[in-house]
Amino acid sequence: MYRKRSEVALRICLVSEEFPPETGWGGIGTHTYNLALALAGTGHSVDVVTKSVDGKRHLTEMENLRVHRIPESAGDSGFLKKIEQAAPKLQKNRIFSGFADIRSEA
Repeated sequence: MYRKRSEVALRICLVSEEFPPETGWGGIGTHTYNLALALAGTGHSVDVVTKSVDGKRHLTEMENLRVHRIPESAGDSGFLKKIEQAAPKLQKNRIFSGFADIRSEA
């Protein structure tokens, strides 16, 4: 069901290690991509935090969608460590309203 235009738009943040096209079109990347576009298409403000494979930070902005690419780090938890380090800035910019330790949920 689509959101009525009169309803309040949400600010949504999706975190995924993959987000096309930079990281390919794997299952979770494709799902996150389609979900982000669908949510933004209904008028919600969507931020996606994902990894960058070229070692540089990037911000790509389209209408209601912003993609924040964070460089990879060595080790299995490198991406999550970068997210944890970036969380205070994301909270300050009101992209995250909170940050749970998702490493323990894996």
